[in-house]
Amino acid sequence: MSLKLIAVTALWATGAAAGAAPCFQVSADGSAFTKLEGYSLQDEAGAPGLMARPPIAGDASGLLCMRESVTPQGDDFEALYYAPLYLATDGGETVLALGHGEGRYLYRLVRGEIDDSERAAIREAVTGFNEAEAALREADGGRPAADG
Repeated sequence: MSLKLIAVTALWATGAAAGAAPCFQVSADGSAFTKLEGYSLQDEAGAPGLMARPPIAGDASGLLCMRESVTPQGDDFEALYYAPLYLATDGGETVLALGHGEGRYLYRLVRGEIDDSERAAIREAVTGFNEAEAALREADGGRPAADG
């Protein structure tokens, strides 16, 4: 995924992907990225109730969103109902992978480095996913946990 990720982040850094922080579909084999024109994970996940499925193929290996920071936002867990989520920043220098398995939220730094304060913020955000999901399930009538 690294070489293609460099191309995607170069597109973002040059302004060709101007506007809100762009998101991309990651192909099934991880070798191709397709920009999701007009799509904002922040807007979708921030709306009331469970967000709709992102406009990605059923066999996509994930959703990649560019951000100023790889620290997840409170509602980012909603994307994990549909696919793994990759947050990238610093021109692709730092990439965090988020998923769900064995009944808990998982995260892994795929690329780059983070300092202790960002590591703590990521841990806190991911831990907060459980509370946010419980509130969402209560509001949405008991949806099952994410399985992405």
